[in-house]
Amino acid sequence: MDWQGAINVNREALQRILAVLFTMAGVATTPLPRGVRLPLLRVLRPAESAVRRLIVIAARGISVKLQNRPAPDFSKLSRKTDHVPNFALFDRRKHFAEKRAALLPHKGVPRLTIWNAPKPIVAPTAHGDHEARVMLRLKALQNALNDLPKQAQRLTRHQARRATLPAGPRSVGPLRPGYPPAHKKRADHAVDFILRECHALAMQARALPPTFKGGGIKGGG
Repeated sequence: MDWQGAINVNREALQRILAVLFTMAGVATTPLPRGVRLPLLRVLRPAESAVRRLIVIAARGISVKLQNRPAPDFSKLSRKTDHVPNFALFDRRKHFAEKRAALLPHKGVPRLTIWNAPKPIVAPTAHGDHEARVMLRLKALQNALNDLPKQAQRLTRHQARRATLPAGPRSVGPLRPGYPPAHKKRADHAVDFILRECHALAMQARALPPTFKGGGIKGGG
């Protein structure tokens, strides 16, 4: 299996889609209108899932040697609102218990309607908050696509650390079981087909025995 060739083909396809997303976000007015924000997120979410699976494929065969370094004091670090965060390497987990409890009917609880009741005060949201978060997600996705080997090393270091943790939510792998996030049963966009392809390749890569690429890669970050 030509893993690198499969990565390159899907990476180039995702880069073309990402260029369209940047164009959509750039030509729209501020704040992003609903007709632009929702279609943009409709493509951004499966693109993030596809890139996450490309990183899993790229991480196959990489070995790391962790170094014991003290954790930085994050309270002393300056927080910048325009700082591009690292790309999320792990799928968001499904919370079945919460969903199941939310779907259950509330029996024995009377429904009371109070007319002219004061409405709760909701803190106002800045107009640029949603747009800023979307742009940061786009830039984080772009950084990950531009340097998949670096993201693969990040993932390998995270997995090596998680292997030392006791069983629990923080010791699971990067891909959640079942369908990937933003999966659509009826694909109606090119990104949906790319996500299916990347997910199938990631599952196949994880099922194969590991083949380490040379020596270990030292990493402490």
